[in-house]
Amino acid sequence: MKEQTFSEHLDELRKRLLWSLASVGVGVLAAFFIRDWLLRVIERPHRFAMKSIHLDSNLYVFRYEETFFVQLKIWLIAGFILSSPAIFFHVWRFIEEALQPKEKKMFWKYFPISFLLFALGALFGYYFLIPYGLLFL
Repeated sequence: MKEQTFSEHLDELRKRLLWSLASVGVGVLAAFFIRDWLLRVIERPHRFAMKSIHLDSNLYVFRYEETFFVQLKIWLIAGFILSSPAIFFHVWRFIEEALQPKEKKMFWKYFPISFLLFALGALFGYYFLIPYGLLFL
């Protein structure tokens, strides 16, 4: 473990932030190309809830610019999600230098189960909480 000066830490942080920002840009570009699929994925819980109570499941636009801004928000969020592995990699590389070998080993011991539990929670929210929450509302 090499000790760094404060300015070297800041340079490393700047480099990691720029790479992370670039990966978000690539993720947003990728999300632009799959925008129709993303919209269908987002609409699915709404359609389920509306069909369950026998109502029209169309989404409506009330201002001209709403369609563009909704799609832009979807691209940004999806771009961040798509680039999250690269962001996590850069965060890990930044903090890894400050950890002891025992701490690194502990991280990798619990990381797979943490990721699995996060993924299961996200799927539970998407397939159960959001549709039935919308149905309740």
